[in-house]
Amino acid sequence: SHPLLGPLTGAALGFALPACECGNVPVARRMLSGGAPLGAGLGFLFAAPVLLDWVERQRFENLTIVSPDAGGVERARAFAKKLEAGLVIIDKRRVDANVAETMNVIGDVDGLTCVIVDDIVDTAGTLVGAVKALRDKGAARVLGCFTHAVLSGPALERIQQSEIEHVIVTDTIPLSNAKAQNPKFTVLSVANLLGEAIARIHSNSSVSSLFV
Repeated sequence: SHPLLGPLTGAALGFALPACECGNVPVARRMLSGGAPLGAGLGFLFAAPVLLDWVERQRFENLTIVSPDAGGVERARAFAKKLEAGLVIIDKRRVDANVAETMNVIGDVDGLTCVIVDDIVDTAGTLVGAVKALRDKGAARVLGCFTHAVLSGPALERIQQSEIEHVIVTDTIPLSNAKAQNPKFTVLSVANLLGEAIARIHSNSSVSSLFV
């Protein structure tokens, strides 16, 4: 499946599979996807326990969670609540069609460890802009946590040249050796989480409790 079309395909299957039958036997009763189903943000939600565990084990001091745009505030708030950390929002605006976007930091980051959370990192333009804005406001350290590492086009070069300390991603999208072996990247596996979810589906146990 295509890394960008996967969530859309999953949503389409969510409608189609429950209606499919072979004779009088349903083909599928439940579907498990690492992408985003039926408008819900499962892409990030599904990987959240894996990412949360990594961040918790680092025992960062003065931790604050950062949403890189207004659309990700709910995601970042949930992350911050789980970690009992602060919350900061990047307000990204384009004042004119021919003027570059400006990034305003809403909240205090001076001397803090900032972890940017998002579902996808693609060309990394928004990421490196957020990193610069946070560092300009005095952030001591900046890291990023993402479910899906698309990393297209100039992403790797942009990340290498930015002041971001570390980028944590999951293996929902396989990375090339050059990207996976880059010292700025840590790749976390979702295999155990997927396995547990499949086992719970098989035994008709709660799957949602994995992500609460």
